[in-house]
Amino acid sequence: MLELLTREGARRSVIVTGATTIRQNGGGARPSGIAPYDLVKVEGTVNSDGSVAATRIDVELAAAAAAQVSGDVARSFGEIQGLVVGDIMVVVSGETTFIRGIGPAAFKQLAPGQPVTVYGIPISIGSTPVGLRARLVVVR
Repeated sequence: MLELLTREGARRSVIVTGATTIRQNGGGARPSGIAPYDLVKVEGTVNSDGSVAATRIDVELAAAAAAQVSGDVARSFGEIQGLVVGDIMVVVSGETTFIRGIGPAAFKQLAPGQPVTVYGIPISIGSTPVGLRARLVVVR
């Protein structure tokens, strides 16, 4: 059983069985391979109690393997939804998920001095890293 937080902030129990297909980065994975802060997509049947009997789980972002930056927000650019964390420029988009503790958060809650950990995909110009495209922002 997995306990997940949806993008809308609802908590869902997901039942994983031997018949559940779990894929990570295009390959197979075991349920024990799903960890906190991983971003997953679940397909299955919604039970009467609101839980989901998963037929397939796709790990879209394995947090442990993702590029990350931790520290205080140095600057927040609301008009373009961007951040500077440490010396790293972080780009936020509609694909970015924000969480605080065990619940949802939002970009507008971020202010200079706020500690965060950002998981995402590196942005490079040629071979020079210039930033991070955020998939998950964990507000501390």
